[in-house]
Amino acid sequence: MTTGRTVRVAEEILHHRDGGEIHVASTSSPLLGENGFVIGGVKIMRDITERKRTEEALQESEEQLRLALEAGSLGTWYLDLDSGEFGASPQTKVLHGLSTEAGLENQERSMRCIRRTGRRSQRRWSGRSPNEDRTRPSTV
Repeated sequence: MTTGRTVRVAEEILHHRDGGEIHVASTSSPLLGENGFVIGGVKIMRDITERKRTEEALQESEEQLRLALEAGSLGTWYLDLDSGEFGASPQTKVLHGLSTEAGLENQERSMRCIRRTGRRSQRRWSGRSPNEDRTRPSTV
């Protein structure tokens, strides 16, 4: 702050009298006198404790999902319908016979592979072909 520039501090932890912690985001700015020298400063702090708790809960949840997927030898994939961006986890690539380093530049090929594997899984679980007519004429 002695340089005359605004200093942005991403995060600080303050300790409350009751022993609790408060996470704050702060910005410090110098007050300059008429001669351009620093004569004081202003510090603004915003309580971000709730945001930090939410971020920690999200990280925990993501870790639990990762462990569950790993334990079940499952993979994940995504398709952004707006941009057409497609991606898959390394385990998904392995499940579909691809190298974990394989790029998924060819979205159409990747989706065919996922649909084909999905149909095989569906047949295995249901005992029927995915194209089989599931409706039967009712008898009266």
